[in-house]
Amino acid sequence: MNDSKTVTASHTHLHELEPRSFGQDTLAAEKLEDMRVKRMLARRLAEKARNYERAAAKLEIRGDGDAAEVLHRAADRLRHITAKPAEELKASG
Repeated sequence: MNDSKTVTASHTHLHELEPRSFGQDTLAAEKLEDMRVKRMLARRLAEKARNYERAAAKLEIRGDGDAAEVLHRAADRLRHITAKPAEELKASG
């Protein structure tokens, strides 16, 4: 039966033997994390744009066209922000 300290010591020993491999794994993990953050940001910005459009539609129904136009423009700006990262995500695979 392995003691938890023994297992930890053996894992530490393995990492000391292959620091190069460990470093490469760390870089790959950081790249994956960056991709996750970009996707999360793109999703949140798209959701915010949809919320602006929904609010603008409600304002138009109530007859407040000026405020609705402001929200439509804000939604367009958000879509512009999300367009470039989405292209980068497709290109990187």
